[in-house]
Parts: sequence; C-alpha cells; structure tokens
Amino acid sequence: MSGSSIGASARVVSREIPPRAASPPPAEAGGLPENARVRDDAAFRRVGAAAGIVLLTLLWSACGGSSSSSTSTSTSTGTTLGNPVGANLTQISSDPFTAPPGQHATEVEPHVLSNGTMLVAAFQVGRIPNGAGPGAGATDIGWATSSDGGNTWTHGSLPGLTTGEGSGPYAAVSDPEVAYDAKHGVWMIASLPIGANASVQTPAVVVSRASDGVTWQAPVSVDATSNSSDKNWIVCDDTSSSPYYGNCYVEWDDPGNEDEI
Repeated sequence: MSGSSIGASARVVSREIPPRAASPPPAEAGGLPENARVRDDAAFRRVGAAAGIVLLTLLWSACGGSSSSSTSTSTSTGTTLGNPVGANLTQISSDPFTAPPGQHATEVEPHVLSNGTMLVAAFQVGRIPNGAGPGAGATDIGWATSSDGGNTWTHGSLPGLTTGEGSGPYAAVSDPEVAYDAKHGVWMIASLPIGANASVQTPAVVVSRASDGVTWQAPVSVDATSNSSDKNWIVCDDTSSSPYYGNCYVEWDDPGNEDEI
C-alpha cells in the first residue's frame, strides 16, 4: 500500500477527533504529542486491516484457481489426463447377493495388491448396517483379479465364510486384506469372521488362499480361541535375500483387551 493512502487515512482520523480547546499538549520525550500518537496508531490499524482483507482476497483467488481444472498433464508421458469419471473407470465387480440383512448393491472397504502385472483386490460385499443382524461386517468378501495390469478382470466371492454366501458358518465377515507370498507363489486374503451366536467359535482372523488369485480354497483359522478381534493386517516377506523369505505375518487388535495387538 502506498504512502499517500496512509496519509489520507491519517487525515480522516484527525478530522474525526475534535481539537482540544486548551493549548496543545506538551511533547513527550519522543517529540510527539500523546494525542497525535493515538491518532497515528488508529490510522495504522485501519490500514493494516484493509491490507489484510486484500491479502485474504488474493489468497482465496489463488486457491480457487488452482482447483478449477479437471485435467492434468502426465510428467512422464506429456499426455493430457482426463477427468477420472465415466469411460476412464472400469467396474470390476458387483454385489450378487440378496440375503438379509445386507444392504445390497454395495461393495466397500477395498484393498488391492499387485505383483508384476497381476492384481488382486478384495472388498466387503453386501454391507450389513450397524445394529442389524450380527451388527456389522458384510454378507461376504468379494475378490477381483487381473493378470494383465488391470485391463481385464475376473471376480467372485470367497467360499467357506458366511451363511449369506451359502457355504460358510459365520453370520458376516469384514476387513479384507490382500497379501502375496512370492516364495511359494500364493495369494492370500485375510478377513475377520463374525459369529452368529455363542455356539459358533469365531476365530480372530481367517485366511483364504489361491495360487492363481482365482481358485480360492476354504479359509484356515489363524487363532481359533480369540475372544474378539478387529483391524487385521497380513503381509509376507518377499525379499529373496531375507532369512525370513516366505514367512507371512498376521496381526489384529483385541478390543476385549484394551485393543492389544
């Protein structure tokens, strides 16, 4: 802001404060009367407020301008990328179930892992709302696999998990996670089974396996005696030089024991 603008503001302020009838106040050590210093302070506060408004306006305009474009340019290829909606999306699965109490035509909590051009995704199918039936989870865990870098996909549902799918003992299942064991060439999907009642022993985590990412076997139990589990994860050591190459690890929270891992 220019000096002339500051001077104009100072003159307006000085007119708003009537002069004293008495003689001008004595100058202090700094050489300026006390009332002149007050008027100058008020002027600078007004000028500072105006400058702050201008600065906020400029920042708002800059932020708005940066998010208005729906296209971007790839730095690696130089090609223009379109808005990732419509033809740029590929649907890889859909909910095939109708069994209550699932909210059908829903697939949520996806997790995908790649190894070379192979991709395996897992997700909840037919999400069950909180408070309905078992109170959480989904009708089953779905999977989708691509062997050509995502150009084409095969999909289905994991067997042996839920009554809603038809071949398992559990009321629901949740939290799918994908892993790959490079040493043994096996894909794995870990999930959390949810029991229908107290008579069904529900393990902490179960793991479904397939060497081709398509033909999934019945799940195996990780810990059959756990009372509760949540937020599981599975990972394999795929570094060939590692002394633990081929080892796979599963972890989960224990909500019944202060969320101990």
